Amino acid sequence: MAISSGVYDNAYVTLLKGEWKWVTGDPGPFCMLLTSGYTVDKAANDYRNDLVTASNEVSGTGYSAGGAQVTAVAPALAALVITCDCSDISWTTATFTANKAVFYFNTAGADSADPLICYVKFGGDVSVSGGTFTITIAAGGLFTITNGAEV
Repeated sequence: MAISSGVYDNAYVTLLKGEWKWVTGDPGPFCMLLTSGYTVDKAANDYRNDLVTASNEVSGTGYSAGGAQVTAVAPALAALVITCDCSDISWTTATFTANKAVFYFNTAGADSADPLICYVKFGGDVSVSGGTFTITIAAGGLFTITNGAEV
């Protein structure tokens, strides 16, 4: 299975508009799990209501609707690259099947107000039965923003 990921096109616009921030807190960043029913459209999807969560969000033991809050959020700058990192995310005593993860900023309001940040495609369905489902964040962070040289 080939794992792939990306940042939603509108994530940078909603960041600059102040609709989300990469900090730990409530409201704050969350990670939700989706089934194969959701097809990523990084150009058109910009808020959580675009995920059609009622039919595409994972359900099962150990998983709560809306996903899990992202913790130990740590943006850092080095050599003109901002790295947005966080802790690994786990669901314990879990029984479900997931196909993708989507990171979004939970505004504690309507789904249409929760900006999407980035996604991870697992490359197929991944199941857990009475165990721990963990998304391991790469050593290089969840995503980066590169600042070009002075022009």
